[in-house]
Amino acid sequence: MNKISNLAAIDMIDLENLDKNELIELIKNLNVKYCQNIKEFGHLKSQLEINEIVLDTQKKMVEEALKEIHELSITDPLTRLYNRRFFNDIFNKELSRAIREQNYITLSIFDIDSFKLYNDTYGHQKGDEALMKIGALLKDTLKRPSDYAFRLGGEEFGLLFCHIGPNESYAFCEEIRKGIEALALEHSFNSASSFLSASFGLVSIKPSPETTLKLLYNKADEALYSSKKSGKNRTTIANI
Repeated sequence: MNKISNLAAIDMIDLENLDKNELIELIKNLNVKYCQNIKEFGHLKSQLEINEIVLDTQKKMVEEALKEIHELSITDPLTRLYNRRFFNDIFNKELSRAIREQNYITLSIFDIDSFKLYNDTYGHQKGDEALMKIGALLKDTLKRPSDYAFRLGGEEFGLLFCHIGPNESYAFCEEIRKGIEALALEHSFNSASSFLSASFGLVSIKPSPETTLKLLYNKADEALYSSKKSGKNRTTIANI
């Protein structure tokens, strides 16, 4: 059977000169080799499927990690609101959209009244807890996808409303202002309330191509200053 022992050279075997027993032996050997090949193919297929699953899992893990890194880069770690970096980015995008669509865009800036005195009186841990509660309140209040809340720094917050004018924006700010006071966080040295309170300034316009973030920010900040000057714990709409 030496002449059929090497199946790799089967094309060199003279099949016409094989006797019956040699043909049977050849068929058996071919069948064994076929079964081995099928088994090896099955292993290779299984390994390829496993590799595909592993690669798909790794791809999803990388995508999730990148998403998490992005979220961390645009989120304030204390309040879990958007940070100032994202504020600058998304506001300019929404401003460009409002200019194209000739729709309203509203910016409101507010800060906590006499917050330094609150920290000095009750401690910075209580101050951080108060900021976290305000962050949670904003998240619960703003439900539309086109509404954004930001912690701009310290006790200063920003709100961005798209597609609504001054009256509805004012109502939103008043709801939030009253909600902050309703948290009932005692503040003995707040001249505007027995509790922690906030003062708001807002600007709401249909922007022109000349409108800039800096212009709207300054107008909202001026309105905030007017709220402070008028006794705090109130909302003022900017004239523009």
